[in-house]
Amino acid sequence: MSSATDDAPPTLEFSNAVTPTDHGQIIAVVAWLCFTAGVLLSLVRVYIRWPLSMLAGRDDVTYAVSALFAIVQTAITISAVNKGLGQTQSELEEKQVVDAAKVSQSIAPPTSNHGLNI
Repeated sequence: MSSATDDAPPTLEFSNAVTPTDHGQIIAVVAWLCFTAGVLLSLVRVYIRWPLSMLAGRDDVTYAVSALFAIVQTAITISAVNKGLGQTQSELEEKQVVDAAKVSQSIAPPTSNHGLNI
């Protein structure tokens, strides 16, 4: 004997945090995954380069600067998600739209068009 719920097709919904009008959590997860991958790669690089620490060169400085940029970008992206990035404008108050646009434009090139007028 099977009930009506047993016959229903499975869905891919694992969480109710992502809705048709709010994809901010997807952006946050991707930002944290990229940050975590960067940290893991940095640790591997330090582990490999540790015996050769006296041979630090321009590539190490470049890597360190790029790691700092990645940290700043992750922080700005998470801040933008907290201010409303990923949500539809109809779900946000006007102040939230302006705040999200300002934070989002701080990580994007100044010539890009996000479709948000400040």
